[in-house]
Amino acid sequence: EVMASQHQFIAKSYDYIEVRFKDETNLSEFLSQSFETLGYEADPIPSLSVDLSQGEENLWASFVGRARTAVRKAEKVNLKASVVEPSQECITEYYRILFDTFARQGLAVPHPLSFFQKIEKLSKLGLVFCVESRIDNKIGAAAIFVRDNHRMMYLSGVATKEGMHYSASSLVQWQAMKQGISYRMNEYD
Repeated sequence: EVMASQHQFIAKSYDYIEVRFKDETNLSEFLSQSFETLGYEADPIPSLSVDLSQGEENLWASFVGRARTAVRKAEKVNLKASVVEPSQECITEYYRILFDTFARQGLAVPHPLSFFQKIEKLSKLGLVFCVESRIDNKIGAAAIFVRDNHRMMYLSGVATKEGMHYSASSLVQWQAMKQGISYRMNEYD
């Protein structure tokens, strides 16, 4: 009943609602069935969990060689990745790259610009953080991460062709993991 009530309330304002469960349990299976009754589609998405509690040095050592090589490639061309406070200008630039990426694949972006415009407020509340790497003062790669207690989750990311060429996304991911460790996160999903 609670979910049906929440669904009715949220559906008045939003076309797209996504719910995820961390673990497969009897409760999550029951909730999935309840959501399906409300018209949601179940779409199991595998997840990769990274143990951040091992610390930066051990985490770096645990990477396969090509992951470390990609980060070093970006650093070799003097790219830097940093946590940024998202502004509306930055979010618009991010969305344009995301839109272009989906358009090249003949797809529509699943979330509207208004979804991403809320990132600025969520960042100020400490619920999300953003990491970017700039090339010639433009986003080369960027990503948005959700913070939930001692767990961080990848929400969305973009990269330009030049950013992909220089492995800027790998550098962004590595910076995000280091930031997660500094926030005392134990897990990166």
